[in-house]
This record gives sequence, C-alpha cells and structure tokens, in this order.
Amino acid sequence: ERNPALRKVLAFAMGGLALFSACGAYSEPGLFPIGVCALPELNENRMRPSEYPAYVHEILKHTGLGYSAIDLGKLPEALPSLRILVTTGCSDIPVAMRPALDAWVAGGGVWISVGGVGGLPEWFGVELENSICQLWFENVLVTLGEGYLEPVAEKGPLTPVVPFPLHFFNGIAVKPTTGTVLARVLDAAQRPTGRPAIVENVRGNGLCLLIAPDIMGTMVRIQQGIPVMCDGVPSPDGAGSTVDHVLKTEDGMVLSWLFDRTLIPGAGALPVFSEPIADHWREMLLHSILQTARERNVAVPMLWFYPRNLPAIATISHDTDGNEAEGAVKMLEELDKAKVHSTWCILLPGYSKEIIQQIARGGHELAIHFDAMTDPTNWNSNRFGEQITALSTLFDGVAPVTNKNHILRWEGGTEFFGWCQEHGIQMDQTKGNCQSSEAGFLFGTSHPYRPVNRDAKPYDVLELCTLTQDLSTTVPAAVGDMVLTGALAHYGIAHYLFHPRDIHLPTETAAFQNIVEKVRGHGMEWWMARDISTWERARLAAAWVGYRSEVARGGSKVTAILHADRALPQATILWLVPEKATVRVEGKRKPTSTVLRWGFPFQTLEEGFDAGSTHEFSVMW
Repeated sequence: ERNPALRKVLAFAMGGLALFSACGAYSEPGLFPIGVCALPELNENRMRPSEYPAYVHEILKHTGLGYSAIDLGKLPEALPSLRILVTTGCSDIPVAMRPALDAWVAGGGVWISVGGVGGLPEWFGVELENSICQLWFENVLVTLGEGYLEPVAEKGPLTPVVPFPLHFFNGIAVKPTTGTVLARVLDAAQRPTGRPAIVENVRGNGLCLLIAPDIMGTMVRIQQGIPVMCDGVPSPDGAGSTVDHVLKTEDGMVLSWLFDRTLIPGAGALPVFSEPIADHWREMLLHSILQTARERNVAVPMLWFYPRNLPAIATISHDTDGNEAEGAVKMLEELDKAKVHSTWCILLPGYSKEIIQQIARGGHELAIHFDAMTDPTNWNSNRFGEQITALSTLFDGVAPVTNKNHILRWEGGTEFFGWCQEHGIQMDQTKGNCQSSEAGFLFGTSHPYRPVNRDAKPYDVLELCTLTQDLSTTVPAAVGDMVLTGALAHYGIAHYLFHPRDIHLPTETAAFQNIVEKVRGHGMEWWMARDISTWERARLAAAWVGYRSEVARGGSKVTAILHADRALPQATILWLVPEKATVRVEGKRKPTSTVLRWGFPFQTLEEGFDAGSTHEFSVMW
C-alpha cells in the first residue's frame, strides 16, 4: 500500500497470470474462469439505478452454470484465475483494486457489468448522464426508470435475438463515447431516448461490456409483482377487469397491457402475454457470458434444467372449485386415457373420501387450494395452517406440498411465501392469470423460481406461475399452443389449469386431448408439481466445486467437479467447448451428442448422481 510502483508491477503480474491461465497452463484450484461478483448495495436513502444485485446468483444457479461467486474483497486475488468477470449493482470498484482490474482487462479479460459502471464509465466507452437537478446531499446517479431495450439493426454477436422491445425497470443512464452501441433505450411509451442499453468497448486485449438496464431488479419486479394493496389497473379491451374489490396476484402485475401483449393466430382479437419477458432477461445475461466464453476458448460446464436432456416439460393442475363429483370422475377418466398424472388443488371441504382415494390411487398429487376468498379474514398464516391440517386429515395423513390460492387471492408483498415456508409448502402456483385478458406469461416466466425478500434472501419455496386455464372456455384453445411455444423456446414449463367441473364440455375435452399430444410430440414429458419441486430443489442443491485447466497430449483438457447433495437420476451435463471434444467421467470416456441450447452448440451427456456424491467431468480437444 505504501509503494505505488510495486503495486503497479504486481497488478501487471496478475494480468499476466490471467493470460497464462487462458492458455491452460495455470489454474487456481477451486475457481472457475467465470467469476460473478455482486457489488455491495448503496446506503439507505441513496438513489440507485439497480436493486437486488445478489439476485444474480439465483439467476445463474438456476441455469446450472459453472462459475465462482467472488466476494468483492477477494476480487484481486481471484483475477488471475478468471477469464470473464460479471459484476452486478451500482456501487464503485474500490480505488485500490482498480490497477489489478485494469491489468487483467488489458491482458485479455472480459468484464461484464450489469446496472452500473463500477465508478469507471470510461472503461465501457461511456460517460454518466448529468442529473437535471443537483441535490445538496449527493451527486445523483441518473437512472433509466421504466423503459424498453431495442437492439440496433447491426447488432453484434453479444446481443441475443430479441425481435421486440424488451421491458425493463431501472438501470444506469449513460451516453456513448468510444464504445459501440449494441442496443438502445426506449422510454416507457417506447419512444427513442438516445440512450444506449448495451455498450461494448475494447480495452487493451480485453473487453468491457455494459448492460445498462437492471436485469436483477427487473426480473424480481416482473416475477413477483408489486405489493397488492388495492385493485390493479384494468386492461383496456374489456376481456376481464381487475377492478372487482377482490385482491389477487393480477393486481400486482407490472407488465404493460399495451406493449407486452400481442395478437396470436387463432385467438381472434384477444391480445395475450405471449413472451416470457423475465426469461428473455435471464438469457440476455447468459448469452453475453456464453458468447464471450466461446470467443475466448473457455470451456463452460452446465447442469441442464431437466433429466434425459428434455427440451422442456409440462404440467397440469386442477382447482376443485365446487368439488363436483361428476367433474372429478370425468377428469380422472381423461387423465387415465391420456396417461398423464396431474396436481389436484383441493378446496375445502373437498371431495368425498372415495374420490380423494381414487385420485391418490391414480398416482396424482393431492395439494391445497387455500381459500381466503369465501371469508377474506382468512388471509393470515393461522388460517392457512388450519386448512393444511384439515386437508392432511382428508388425505389420510399425507401433508400437501403444493398450493394454489383460490381465485389466486393475494395481499401484501412476499409475506405469503413466508407462510408457505412455515407450513411446509414447497411449491406455490398462485402467481398467474384469472382473466382472459391476462392469458400467458403475465409474470414473465415459464421457469420455477425462488422468491426473494427485500434483502434478496430467497424463501425456501418455489413459485411456478399459472400460465393459462380452461382452454376453449376461458381462453381460445390457441393460447395453449402459445404457452407451449413459449415454454419450448425458453426451455421452461408449460403449466395448464383445467377445472374438473368444466372438463365434461366437449370443446374443453378436445382441447385437453389436443394439448396433451402436442406436448409429447415435442419430446416433452408431463410432470406433477411435487416432481418439479423435488427435481429443482435437488438441482439447486448441486454445486460446481472445482475447475482445472491444463495442456494434455498436445491439446487442451478441462476438468470440472460437481457435488450432488441430493440424488439426480439421469441428469444432463452440457459442455460448451471450442470444438468437438472427448468427454470423460471419472477418467472413463463417455458417449456424447451435440445439442443446440440458447443458440450455442453443446456437448451433452447423461449421468446419474447419488445423494452426497462428487463427480469429475473432463473434456479434451
């Protein structure tokens, strides 16, 4: 610290080690070439262009990406092992760390910053916008507010294909200087602003990439919605109003009726939320990492979303409103013919004991349909627990692990997820649409996710949004195809709700049969909610714990180590490698196939993991 000259020499030495690492001759044990650092939050009462910086780990953990989480204080010592650094948040990189980071970038490193510039705007080829007013207590970072990302026509490979303006909330406002603009910012009315949304800038032999919109805060806001305190703003098309004096999840939605819905073939004049906006943002971040990894010959391991290399999956739930015995029997007959197991959300007092047992014998899941509609004062944790206890008795002592609230009732912010955690509910399905006008990806995702509190701490609950219901009666059957297309495109889960009371209608029976066969035709499987929860929890409990790069037999060899805390039968491992590679598990060569994911070719193999097991995966090329 007392010798600036020595500090500068050491910084350049660290940059040299990073280059050495890129050649495969050096790798610090335990660290991956991709490092992710969530910068500290700004102090309270400070205006900020980004929120939830630590949510980046929820995003990337779900993708199964092999990377190292880096604490800011340990960044300098981690740099020699890194080839790609991702930072999130809007606080500054400490001045003492900047020489080492500068040498690392100049030596060939890639710095991807989301929602901020780390106090170094010139590295990204931009300058900060000046505020239109000067507050007496601080220099204010200018924020993007609400807007849309629009790729430029001559976009580079770092920008994924986004064929429409992509809705975001907040971000850092900058002006381009020496950087190349890859995407622009439109305001909340989709008017041009002149601001850049994505900028890349060459620095020495390295690259700095700025994604100005706040991906983390945007995803949290879209997926979880805002706290529900009153009726939401209704859609302008008359296809169902949110103003009904009943608080539901729809009242907290933040997407635009005008800009985030589209007309789809077969649905007539009904616009729907046809694109999972939050999934697009996840892929924006992942694409930038994978593209720069491929350009720099960095081998990247991933644990795929599903076993058996499935491209996506589907699930059916039933809300037993009215508990009509005739509808239940008809639904069970259709499920048996279709060879589909589904999740039954039972509303108290429930079906007769005989029908409940018939559902269970058929291999279906018995879940809770929490009722805070019949009596609004039921909206509290005690009543939720009492209803779970009553249903556990009806289910012969088996406690439900999945819930969907009756009519998707909701109040407040994330408190309900705390109730689920307290009472043993592992998966919730309440974020979704009640009205025809809300069909599709109202909460922006086809993937299960763990909701977070204000401190970005995840609840021990998975949310799987309800995407549409009662095809051909509540919405046109074409909406089912749209949900399937969206789930497939983003490797997600197509979730359909069919009320058993309606399945005896010929049109809905035909729509049910049609979507079952279409799902299977795309190589997907039908899972129940509890199966999705079990698998996703096991995946999230797995961890990439080591990475080693070396020269072997005149080529390159990379080894990654995965620890599985829980069993993962027939799991799928993906390798992004510079070219066709030989893959070995515990030293034994394994057959692989090439599969295209997110537009990139991966080498893929299936491997089963026992609980508590650790495995080495090597690739050579």
